[in-house]
Amino acid sequence: PAPWRAWILANNPDLMVEGRNRTQEIEFETELYGITSFAHKTVEFDDQEHRFLFGIDASVEKSSNRFDRTETRGEVIRDLTDPLNPVITSVVTTANTDRISFAPSETTRVGLVFQDDMRLGTRWEFSPGLRLDYHQIDTNLTQQFLDRLQDAIGGSTTTPQASDGYDNFTLSPRFDVGFIPTENSRVYAGYALGTRNPTAEELTMVFDHPAVGASTQTTVPNPNLKEETSHAFKLGYKAEDDRGRMGVELFYTRYQDFIENNQVLERLPGGSVITTTMNQGEAEIYGIEASGEWDAGSWKSALTGVSLGLSAGYTIGENLTKGEPFNTVEPWKAIGFIGYADPDGKYGTRLIGTYTGAVTRTDDTTMNGEMFRPDVWFTLDLLAWWKPVAGLTLNAGVNNLFDEQYYNWSTVRRGGGHLGLAGFGGQASSVDDRTTAPGRNFFLSATWQF
Repeated sequence: PAPWRAWILANNPDLMVEGRNRTQEIEFETELYGITSFAHKTVEFDDQEHRFLFGIDASVEKSSNRFDRTETRGEVIRDLTDPLNPVITSVVTTANTDRISFAPSETTRVGLVFQDDMRLGTRWEFSPGLRLDYHQIDTNLTQQFLDRLQDAIGGSTTTPQASDGYDNFTLSPRFDVGFIPTENSRVYAGYALGTRNPTAEELTMVFDHPAVGASTQTTVPNPNLKEETSHAFKLGYKAEDDRGRMGVELFYTRYQDFIENNQVLERLPGGSVITTTMNQGEAEIYGIEASGEWDAGSWKSALTGVSLGLSAGYTIGENLTKGEPFNTVEPWKAIGFIGYADPDGKYGTRLIGTYTGAVTRTDDTTMNGEMFRPDVWFTLDLLAWWKPVAGLTLNAGVNNLFDEQYYNWSTVRRGGGHLGLAGFGGQASSVDDRTTAPGRNFFLSATWQF
């Protein structure tokens, strides 16, 4: 053995420890070919103007992946019956595993768009539209993939299946209407029917999360997924003149067959779970957004270039089938700023304040158990820009100026087993300093346009 190993064997054999060496080769390959083309035609007669839009959006996407793991483990066997003559042996084993994540697939998308932006007189605007979409997924359920799928759910009563294909044709109408009470303001409303098709990954995905304590999470595909549909409504007001601009919008979206990931399919002895993607019945998301900006130079010429702005948004999401809130909805947030921009466009600076409300509503029935709910936080950012020559912009700034410690809901809600859980089912206990947002940090960048 090497001299250092010989010394350990002779003087302190208890220092010998077990070890593991893991090598992984991961490749995700996507080939995407497509064409997007639009044509416009404007027709005017009497007091009407029609701006017709015709378009096609077509693509073919081929996806495949490989995930090969080679793991070498060393086990130390100690015989210290005679301390003066210890017998230390080691056993080395090597295992190769194929962890392919989804079946090779080809996704074809074809969309046709028709829209008429019409203006009647000087007050009214109408915009009816229709989109026709064909969505097809061809999957190649290779024996390599099927073996991987079967191996992933050992000990489960779940019979794993993957989709051998998917196709769907949809018609999606939309209609917007606008009223112009003054030359500087507009009231508008709209409706749109939306469709979200399942992805090739959701139809064939297989993934087993590394063990957390005695528990594992295994994700299997759902070949029975249907498209998710949504009915979206909006109502808003916008105004703009030389003093600044402002806008406010109310929105409401109703979902049917809502597609949601990481839904528990089976719980195994010891706390392990089998999860999949499911259509979750009905859901709704609604809220309000508002923003405004004021040019201080319109009040005092000495303040030319100074501006103040504020934007805020509040959203509520509810899974109507489960009667639980959506964990993917962000808490309400307000962003304000005061800035200066050189009238000649050479340089500028801005101080930005961000206030985010506390998370008060969570769905604690998921596999993550009781969710951690971040408290209110407020940060200040300072940035500046300079254009020394035409085409070149230098940007610099300080984020989180006062080094505030806070938690981003979008980060901690996805923590799960990555944050140190003793077992699945207690997400709140896994949040610590590792999951805080970045403290004070700096940035410097340059942009060259030509």
